[in-house]
Order: sequence, then C-alpha cells, then structure tokens
Amino acid sequence: MMEQWGGKPPIDSMVKATFLIFGTWSTNEVMPDLSNLYQAPEDALQAAGVLADDRLIDSHDGSRRVPMCDVCPDVPIIQRGPRKGARRDTCGKKKTCPYMGYRIILKAMSRDDIEPLAKGRCGQAVTL
Repeated sequence: MMEQWGGKPPIDSMVKATFLIFGTWSTNEVMPDLSNLYQAPEDALQAAGVLADDRLIDSHDGSRRVPMCDVCPDVPIIQRGPRKGARRDTCGKKKTCPYMGYRIILKAMSRDDIEPLAKGRCGQAVTL
C-alpha cells in the first residue's frame, strides 16, 4: 500500500471509502460480518500514510463482500455422486487463494455529501 501511495502526503480531510473484500468463501457458507472486515484496511491506510487518521473515513458507501468461490475458475467440478457435474463449494485452498484481498476506493467528501446530512440532523425532512 505504501508503494502504491508513492510517498505522497497523507489525506487529512474527510473521505468516503468503498471496500470490496474478495474472500475465500461461497454464498453457501457463513460469510464474515462486513463491519468486522472494515477495521484491517482502515488501520492499514493509516499505518501506510495514506490517511492521517482512519477517523477521517466518514462513509462506507458501496462496500461489500465478494464471495470468490462462487465465480472462481479454480473450483473443481464434482465427478461423481448426487451432485455430479456441479461445482464444489470451494477449491480447498482457502489459505493460499491468489484471488482474495481488498480493493479500496477513496473519494473526497464534498459539500454536496455533507449538507443534506446536516439538514437532516437539524430536524428538516430528508427523503431516503
């Protein structure tokens, strides 16, 4: 992350963050809580000098878990039994999957992002 940031000064204003978490699970399994998956990349952004403080992340709009095992080309086809011809739930290489990881998108918070929220807090109607 530090190499990708290239030594630029850290961001010191509010940002919207989108985390796409590509994980080694399928939709047939219990996926981890999305809120728990936010902390590691937030801390890493601060430690790498991308953000001055991870408290500057004001929004997680569009963040989601992406179950890689459902679309992975490496998941084998079952050869025999009642599920013959179906894909296995995983390839069995969860700890060494080359596809898992995070994609992080940061966008500056603009006045248009903040003003509707402030109006809603002041008792005026906000349409959702």
